[in-house]
Amino acid sequence: LATKPDVDAEVLAAILNSAIASLFIEVSARANLGDGAIKFETEDARELLAINPPALTKRDAFAITSTFAKIAARDVERWSSEMKQKDRMTFDQAVLSALGFKSKSVLQKIYSGVDEMINERLSLAEQRKAKAKSRLERDTGKILSEVIGEILHDGARNFPDAFWPQGFNERKPNAFKEVNVTGKRLRLG
Repeated sequence: LATKPDVDAEVLAAILNSAIASLFIEVSARANLGDGAIKFETEDARELLAINPPALTKRDAFAITSTFAKIAARDVERWSSEMKQKDRMTFDQAVLSALGFKSKSVLQKIYSGVDEMINERLSLAEQRKAKAKSRLERDTGKILSEVIGEILHDGARNFPDAFWPQGFNERKPNAFKEVNVTGKRLRLG
């Protein structure tokens, strides 16, 4: 992580992994990439960062980095599970405390809001996929109907019965005709 000389990269990395940063990302990221993916670039982070790391007290910076170290040492889970982890809650509360929010109810509201926005973004992607698939199925059915209408004016007929000459009886002796197509004898029937 490249930072300005007065910015502690460890503190900044921790803050960018906080719930408050997740909230900012969900609110401002571009969500038109398909499959529910979002795009959040460096310029976006510069504009939306709520905490200025150099402005933190040493105590707040230590609280943020030390609680984040526990999360960084493990695999991060999906958001719906991650926000229930004790070390995650302790870390995010340290970040909010540095902002002046001491109440744990603020943290729960942030978790709820981020969770709702993630679920909405992902469900919209699924709805778009289902709609596109439905449209494709309708279009395929329409094309099939049009082709059948153009080629089979009288509709589809059962094979082989509809293709026998009128009055044909396949049980009659000599009902079938032999046709030579390869120089060898071929019997149809």
